[in-house]
Parts: sequence; structure tokens; C-alpha cells
Amino acid sequence: MGAYANNLDAIFIEYLVLEATTAKVKTQGNSYQGPYRKGGVITGPSTGRSNTVIAESRLRVAAEDAAARILKALHIASRSDIPLE
Repeated sequence: MGAYANNLDAIFIEYLVLEATTAKVKTQGNSYQGPYRKGGVITGPSTGRSNTVIAESRLRVAAEDAAARILKALHIASRSDIPLE
């Protein structure tokens, strides 16, 4: 294992979406955890057991960001784009 083996803050999401019949790239990109994202508030990594909980929360937000970008690239409305009744 490398230097990043115990560094939960180094985990990020990489995605690639291909067209079904042609395998052309529709969209691709990376989504990073909170402290490595552009903009927003930067918080330092924590120590101890809560570090796992914090990393999971940041990864959940990164996954939601990646999903929103994929839906936008596919011209599919996201849940926030649909007005409430």
C-alpha cells in the first residue's frame, strides 16, 4: 500500500459516461471531497475515529455533485429542477 492507504481525505470520485451504441464519451470528470473542492469553506482533516464519518459525509456530497453533473451532461432534469406541486 502506498502513502495514501490511510488517508481518507485523498479519496475522490472519477466518472466516465459512454453512449450505449457508439461508446462515445458523453461526459467524464472528477469529484473531490470538501477540502479539495473549488470554493466553499476549507476545513482541515480531523484525527481519530470521527475522521471516517467526516470522509463518508464528504464523499456523499462529492457523489451527489458527480451525479448532478452527469444528469446535466445527459440533459436530464435533476430532482432540484423539478418544481414541487
